[in-house]
Amino acid sequence: MNLSKRPAGGRSVVVVHYRTAALAALAVAAVERTWVATRRPGDRLLLIDNGSTAAEREALSRLPCELHSGHGNIGYAGAINRAARACDDHDLVVLNADLEALPECIDQMFSALAAGISVCGPALFWDRELTIHMPPAQAPHPLAALGEALEGRSRLLDRHLRQAFRRAAHRHWNARAPIASWRLSGAALGLRHDALARVGPFDEGFRLYFEETDWLRRARRQGGTARYLPGARAAHLYDRSPDPPGGGKAAWFEASATRFRRRHQPHLGSLLERLAGSRGGRRGVTPPASVTGCPEASRWVEWSPRASGFPMAARRGADCSLPADLAPRAGGLWVRCVDARGRESEAR
Repeated sequence: MNLSKRPAGGRSVVVVHYRTAALAALAVAAVERTWVATRRPGDRLLLIDNGSTAAEREALSRLPCELHSGHGNIGYAGAINRAARACDDHDLVVLNADLEALPECIDQMFSALAAGISVCGPALFWDRELTIHMPPAQAPHPLAALGEALEGRSRLLDRHLRQAFRRAAHRHWNARAPIASWRLSGAALGLRHDALARVGPFDEGFRLYFEETDWLRRARRQGGTARYLPGARAAHLYDRSPDPPGGGKAAWFEASATRFRRRHQPHLGSLLERLAGSRGGRRGVTPPASVTGCPEASRWVEWSPRASGFPMAARRGADCSLPADLAPRAGGLWVRCVDARGRESEAR
């Protein structure tokens, strides 16, 4: 996909929410507050409302944005497609409602798109203080998928998988300039308009999860370019999205994972599904209710929602205390400490 630089064209920021009206208002306010330096007449800010009460819609209608509502829950993919149609040939920056952009985040993402990059993503953090790096997306490679399916079957394998993920994560977290990377989060994506036209719409068959992974894989196969932008920063607040109806997040995740495997990993798909269905794991292990400290030699403190320890978020240093806005939601996180040589120790 050969995309060249072009004169400045239309640009739109799109916030997508489902039953998170209060967070959506904060996300819109953050965009209004921070998208200043390069904002031009004709640039648009849209809020795609996939689910809200009448009272919430009334409140959202007063926000300084274009509200698109009344269509029901069309999913994240459907919301992006709806925005792309409404904005015609605009470059898009698409944000989850639980994401708060910092100054220059939106500007840097649009600048990368204007320079010819097909898709880009910012550095994301679990907290508003920007101390805990959010993990990069997991690699969609078949071997990576096989490793994830085998997660929890042995401590040795889990350690190997943690080390492999940690190397990829540190490449992103230590970056000081944009790097080529397809391990971008769907929570915040910059999408160049002609890349959207060439790759096609997001697949609305992914009701939740994997819709961006599928689109990114298609874009990569068509020769697109992707950049991780460490200077563009945003807080993606941990565990703020509500459960969808009809089975909850876990059921929707597995349904989308199955759809992705069957499309992109057909030779491994059935094996991966069997392994996922019989996954062992340390289900009897309970995350520590409280952690008092890590060894002084720790270079990183890692948090993961899985006992296997990956994917993991991380903070530099040995401080394993959690920010006030994250602590009440962290009861299901496992904690590990890692020194400069990659040696692990459990938090105390």
